[in-house]
Amino acid sequence: VVNGKYQIVPSAINSPEALIEITKELSKQK
Repeated sequence: VVNGKYQIVPSAINSPEALIEITKELSKQK
């Protein structure tokens, strides 16, 4: 699961919205 989410990171660099989504997902895991 973690690997799948981190694969999105490169795209997040070009898409702030995607980065926000990743931040939300990481917050849920805590």
